[in-house]
Amino acid sequence: MEELPSEAPADFVYLSDISSASVGGSYTTVNKDLDYDGRTIDINERSYFKGLGVHADNEIVYDLDGLYSSFIVDVGLDESVTSNGDVIF
Repeated sequence: MEELPSEAPADFVYLSDISSASVGGSYTTVNKDLDYDGRTIDINERSYFKGLGVHADNEIVYDLDGLYSSFIVDVGLDESVTSNGDVIF
């Protein structure tokens, strides 16, 4: 499994390091820097040390106040999910 760098350039801000404005949906638990079950986030044979772990049917809203000029994201279904999982982005 490939491990991504644990540190990003100094000007990066991770969503898991700032507070969300709201969380809604059927499951409102948001794990910061862990998958929904509290383990390392693993997507497409990569381990992520930063990120958000949520269950299905979830919406997370951030109020970024125009402080950022770009948004970079990797999204996916954690490898711990069995064949019963699917997702629409």
